[in-house]
Amino acid sequence: MPRRFLTGSISIAVMVATMAASREADGGTHVRVLLMAGQSNMGGTGNSGDLFPGMANQTNVWFDNAVPGGSATTNWTALGSGGGFGPEVGCGFVVANALPDEQIAVVKDSAAATGIDFWRKPGEAGFISLTSRIDIARQRLEAQKLAGEIDSYRYAGFFWMQGENEANAGVPSPGLGYFTALTDLVNQVRIATGVPDLPAVIGQTSSNIIINNVRDLNNVRSNQAAFVSHDPHAALVNIDDVGMQDSLHLNSPGSLSLGIRMGTAHLLFTEPNPCVNIDQTTDQSDPTDDRVVRFTAAFSKPVTDFDAEDVILEGSAGASTALVWRTSAYNGSNETYTIAVAGMTNNGSVIARMAPGVVASGSHSNFPSVSEDNTVWFGIEPSVTNLLAQDDCNRPNQSLNRSRAGFGWRNYGWDVQNGRKDGYVITNAAPLAYSNLMVNAPYASGGDTYVSAGREVDFWTALKPYHAPGDNANIGRPNDEFWLSYLVRRDQNQQSRFTLCRGGTTWAGSPEVVSIQQNGGNWVLSLMGDANYLVDTGVPATLGRTFLMVLRLRFAGTSPSNIVDLYVDPAQLGAEPPASPTVSVSIVTNLFRFSRMHWYPGSQPNHGSLDEVRLGATYASVTPVWPTNTMPVIVTTSLAPASLGDLYGAVLKASGGDPRQAWSISSGSLPDGFEFSSIGTISGLAAAPGTNTFTVEMTDGAAQTASQQLTLVVVPEPMVMGIALVAAAGAWRRK
Repeated sequence: MPRRFLTGSISIAVMVATMAASREADGGTHVRVLLMAGQSNMGGTGNSGDLFPGMANQTNVWFDNAVPGGSATTNWTALGSGGGFGPEVGCGFVVANALPDEQIAVVKDSAAATGIDFWRKPGEAGFISLTSRIDIARQRLEAQKLAGEIDSYRYAGFFWMQGENEANAGVPSPGLGYFTALTDLVNQVRIATGVPDLPAVIGQTSSNIIINNVRDLNNVRSNQAAFVSHDPHAALVNIDDVGMQDSLHLNSPGSLSLGIRMGTAHLLFTEPNPCVNIDQTTDQSDPTDDRVVRFTAAFSKPVTDFDAEDVILEGSAGASTALVWRTSAYNGSNETYTIAVAGMTNNGSVIARMAPGVVASGSHSNFPSVSEDNTVWFGIEPSVTNLLAQDDCNRPNQSLNRSRAGFGWRNYGWDVQNGRKDGYVITNAAPLAYSNLMVNAPYASGGDTYVSAGREVDFWTALKPYHAPGDNANIGRPNDEFWLSYLVRRDQNQQSRFTLCRGGTTWAGSPEVVSIQQNGGNWVLSLMGDANYLVDTGVPATLGRTFLMVLRLRFAGTSPSNIVDLYVDPAQLGAEPPASPTVSVSIVTNLFRFSRMHWYPGSQPNHGSLDEVRLGATYASVTPVWPTNTMPVIVTTSLAPASLGDLYGAVLKASGGDPRQAWSISSGSLPDGFEFSSIGTISGLAAAPGTNTFTVEMTDGAAQTASQQLTLVVVPEPMVMGIALVAAAGAWRRK
């Protein structure tokens, strides 16, 4: 969602006055300064278009950005207001939201392809720049303090992301010397800031970078870890599981994750309050048709009284019920819970989060939850599991530009050419419909003189497995097959065009891959913008009529040809495709790949309409139909055994029927220590070994029922002999 840029010309006093309204009335403004430095992965490899809503243009966080020997800001700016970003955006967001009573200021100094000696040795440009930046920020804050704009400030943390240079040196000495160099650097920063125990958060160089000799990478990583083990005021952030955009650099989501983890590590070091991360469980399908969606809440400290009332449910799927149970006790670093969510009534997103101050660890209440992936896309129909991306335009009436709906797309949403906001809108004035295809009322309506609208798939995460060879900004591996569908309507006698393009924001010309447009009164299909690969469907592009277009894209591999089949208004939906397409075109080219869709409905507003864009792996997934009144069936027929003394959790599943479900035990009972919920979950801690047989019943929203007999066995604690076996058991038992 777009937010206004806070320019440097706006005075600090105005910024402070704006933020002060959200702080507790303690009468003062206290500034927490976070210092960040490093090479390119600190500098910023992210595209601001990939930021989550609220992370771009963080007007509540002051930002000072510098490059040694280059540009530097002369006043505070808004964090995340530039075209690119590094870990400062996620870090500042986490810390500022956790500490609303403090003003957060981020000072960053970075330079690509620099080694640690560049930053730590007196006389080197990096050392001069970093120490100078510390002094400049201090002078600025002193001036603000003297002017009465702030009451106090303090350097509160140092964040370091570097090591790729030494890992790629090709000789062992830089990596072997990294412990000594990092110790010296952090000491120099502590001297410059005047904080002897300044907390230092170290981003560990990713194990996924591609370098000359893995020996050197391992030396850097082990020395980074050794420094953190040696320094009582340092923490290590691992990023081995985040995405890369090339052999050395993080992609946008990776930069964001690095920052979120750095901010969380800082809070763990400096504050007594428990932090909580909420993300979908590692085995949660996404998208999913499961009637219960699961998230994991991981607390940094043991908490009391965490229950469903503490969970905030959001999203467009209508989730209404949550259940919480503990899955692992505090182990010295975290305590985990499962959040089970149900009550979804329609296709859409399911989001779980947690407000601050609702649970406590001792006398300290929790910070607001932090998430890297706390959204799951839910679909009523089973075929949703084969969807890769969908835009259902299910948003309130608004400009299409920067609107976000559905899943599988980059975060910035729709991009209207030249940033125009008037010609393209989301509305529900005259919804598109086709047979029994699943649709929502809102749709995109538009047109503008020589202006198109477009949206880009999420090739960094959701569609990363489908990258074209040697091209991580487009999808289309050899032998891949995609299906794409959309609803379109010509509302005025203007040309209508829908195009799949290669990456980039060029609106016409060379990036075109597949295009469906009105030409000569009929719908035509063309490939690569080449008139030699254009075929007329023979189907009139009738005004005012809604058409369903379905494309099958088969990429060259075993066959040298890329093949595109177009089905115009197919009769059969939700299962197998028709025997023959309306038209088919093939082409031999190594440029057959795409990442964007472009739509041009005409030269004025209301000239055309678009809805329900779906990209999937099967025909059924892109042509889903409203479910018929099928009878529900309980899919779960057996339960994993529980171990005495171990926490236990299970989710029962049913298919068919109405998605609204209410579960109960109609006969028998659970073992002592277990609870059964109305959304079909079993959780608890076994009190005694034994076997219990019981019958569960599920009633759906149409008052249809299904039942299933189940058995839950509680086995005794594993027998252990000797201290060594006891220690081994402790590694897997969840106490």
